[in-house]
Amino acid sequence: MPFTLQKVCHWAYLRMTTLPPSNPIHREVRLAAHQRKRHKSPLHFLVKAFGTHPKVTEEILPLRHSPKWEPSVSTLIADSKEDAIWDARRAEEDIQIFTDGSGYQGGIGAAAILRRRGKPERVLRYHLGSDKHYTVFNGEQVGMLLGVELLNRERNVCSVYMGVDNQAAIQATTAFSPSSSHSLTDMFLTSLLGKTIKKHNLDRLSIRWVPGHSNIAGNESVDKEAKKAVEGDSSAVNQLLTMLTRNGVKIVLPHSKAALIQAFNAKLKAEIKADFSSTDRGKRLQRLDPTMPSGKFAALVNNLPRRHASALVQLRTGHVPLNQHLARIQKAESPACPRCDSQHETVYHFILICPVYRAAR
Repeated sequence: MPFTLQKVCHWAYLRMTTLPPSNPIHREVRLAAHQRKRHKSPLHFLVKAFGTHPKVTEEILPLRHSPKWEPSVSTLIADSKEDAIWDARRAEEDIQIFTDGSGYQGGIGAAAILRRRGKPERVLRYHLGSDKHYTVFNGEQVGMLLGVELLNRERNVCSVYMGVDNQAAIQATTAFSPSSSHSLTDMFLTSLLGKTIKKHNLDRLSIRWVPGHSNIAGNESVDKEAKKAVEGDSSAVNQLLTMLTRNGVKIVLPHSKAALIQAFNAKLKAEIKADFSSTDRGKRLQRLDPTMPSGKFAALVNNLPRRHASALVQLRTGHVPLNQHLARIQKAESPACPRCDSQHETVYHFILICPVYRAAR
């Protein structure tokens, strides 16, 4: 199957696997996951080709909230990094919560820290799994879940500061449109946040953007804890919230559609490069440019006319009507430069050395 067609078919297949039970195709896709020997449908071939089982992927709802829904959080994203740092350093709330998600060496982890005056820091960590199944954004979402769980266990709460270093995760808490992994954000909003607000008699929870690596004590601490979670160091199961455990065991979260697409595209890109490098033409071109095949050249010539892009390719490959190339294909008697007759008329000589073109140069 051509590479472009593989990419389109994979996207379409993942779109079907994320359909909710209310969709009539939902049941058919899951039935196709059980391979049969005869009378196979196109869905059976798609499941076999891409290997992603529908039961392990997330479900994306067509509608997240009712039109009258109002978020129970308020978000504050400063106009600049300096303003956000200043806001974080002057925070005087009794309880300060910092959350973070991290990705490193193929793993994804999340952590949350609760700081309160006169008490030791409370920490929760959670290892999500491979970056082939989850994104750093998912880690940020789970980190926010852990942060609210820490807040839910506190007593006599008067004021709360919650700092998150990912703007996309903050904005997702007030968004209406469905997207990949929105179920984790909805879990944060409905099941946990609603309970926490009622318990502590809060009007709403304010979530603020805290830039990472800005020497803010709580944020630096949670960054270290998130890196521990990436390496598989999760908190004890009895300390985690019930939605992340089942029967005393940490559950496996549904795989993110965005992560699956990223992993498949990376695999496809590697296959394209290996296929290209195995050909004689590819080997010759890689001697000129080791990064090939690459999208850099396409970006470079994106706004150029076709004739200019074609001229750049000819100059880069040496397949250009200069005597060096013309003599090699027996279309010129000599490779010497017809202008100065001192050296071979190569691309390098023509562009940088030949004295005849000094004025134009």
